[in-house]
Amino acid sequence: MKVGKNRSKNVFGGIFLDQRQRRAMIAKIFDENTITTQDQILKILNELGVNVTQATISRDMKALNIVKMSTDDGKTVYKQLKVQTKKNYEKLYSEIYENVLGLQTIQFINLIKTSANLGYANILAARLDDLEIPEIAGTLAGNDTIVVFSKNNEDAKYVYDLIYEHMDDSLK
Repeated sequence: MKVGKNRSKNVFGGIFLDQRQRRAMIAKIFDENTITTQDQILKILNELGVNVTQATISRDMKALNIVKMSTDDGKTVYKQLKVQTKKNYEKLYSEIYENVLGLQTIQFINLIKTSANLGYANILAARLDDLEIPEIAGTLAGNDTIVVFSKNNEDAKYVYDLIYEHMDDSLK
């Protein structure tokens, strides 16, 4: 990745990027690499001549919706949630917390048990579809159960982790 001529050097000799430029660079790094630690992203940025602190990286990752996820082989990696808006995801998280009662994965399929209030499964399935989460191929909903299809086991694990993380702790 090349750093353009229009970026000035900071006092530490590295390249100065404003927040927007730095976050765009971080997002691109996550798209092109498998990142397992925040130190790894710091090292890549330093190799590119960008000097930032661990605290700045943490804030940028939170703003970019980059979260820890488990792979099928048990390794932890960071992945960026591709979101329409942060507000839509916050609503999803709230609805998961309030209405998801159980979660199970069978290969590339997640089964979500919801409260039977007002056919809530249909509402949550529609929200998942509207967010166009790349790891979700499609959903089917009944009155209190959602079947979430993914293309493979790894994508299903990603969806499981996303939902499980936001469930009421007393139900886990």
